[in-house]
Amino acid sequence: MGKARGFANRKASHAGEMRWSWRTRETADFFGTRSRGHVDSQREIVLPQLPSPIRVEMNSKGEIFALDGSSRKIVRVAPTGEFLGYFAPAGDVQGTVVPRSLRIARDDSVYLLDVSAARVLVLDPSGKILREVPFPKGYGFFSDLAVDVGGNILLLDSVRRMVFKVAKNSPEAAQLGESLKEEAYFPVSITTDKQGTIFLVDQNGSGIVILGPDGSLRGRRLSMGWKDGFLRYPAQMCVTENGAAFIADRGTTGSTDSRSRNNRGTFIGYLQRILKSSPWEIRAPPRSNPKG
Repeated sequence: MGKARGFANRKASHAGEMRWSWRTRETADFFGTRSRGHVDSQREIVLPQLPSPIRVEMNSKGEIFALDGSSRKIVRVAPTGEFLGYFAPAGDVQGTVVPRSLRIARDDSVYLLDVSAARVLVLDPSGKILREVPFPKGYGFFSDLAVDVGGNILLLDSVRRMVFKVAKNSPEAAQLGESLKEEAYFPVSITTDKQGTIFLVDQNGSGIVILGPDGSLRGRRLSMGWKDGFLRYPAQMCVTENGAAFIADRGTTGSTDSRSRNNRGTFIGYLQRILKSSPWEIRAPPRSNPKG
């Protein structure tokens, strides 16, 4: 939805290192702080509890919730970078919880994509389970989830190349739109904007598939390449309140600015007009004294 989430590129992460934030309000919005100003400088957070971060979210206090791909634990990190502990479902939890992705809503409720028990868990800020939604029958593999502005849950099936929707307060998921086998090779990440437009990051196809709120196809943007304006195995995408978008791209490094090259292969494109006709305008993020 309008609140954008942060991301961590597992391939580019180095011993629990997360690179986050630039000195602009829009990029702070991208990491989930919106206009609160909690994040105002480029930093690298290195924590032994977080060797392989694969998903990052922020709550209304600016605390970072990072999912570790090795332990599958969710690490809570202070806005200043200190380890605050782990976040996990509390109380009587049925089955083993193995998160593949997470989202934090505007009210700080946490949505977990639990691939072990094939369900979505909705938790309050303390970890109490508020709701549990089973995966639909016949699914392939759910790699990501999103929560739109209306409180509906969206599930991305990477294998079947489909999106499923769990309507607000509904007990089950239903297919949204048609199969995207002709439009996407292997979509791995899903996000929405405040108008409800859905964006799928096609990792193997190095592009972005755009869907309407009803799942109807609106088009595809970007393509594979090494230079600015192209993607190479993108991992995640975020959209801010005002419509700017950010993409974590694993392979585009050669022609980006010095900070992008120093970031071990991670390129973050700044899309000025995400709903305008192709091609999108892409440039590197604003400069800010890169480290090392």
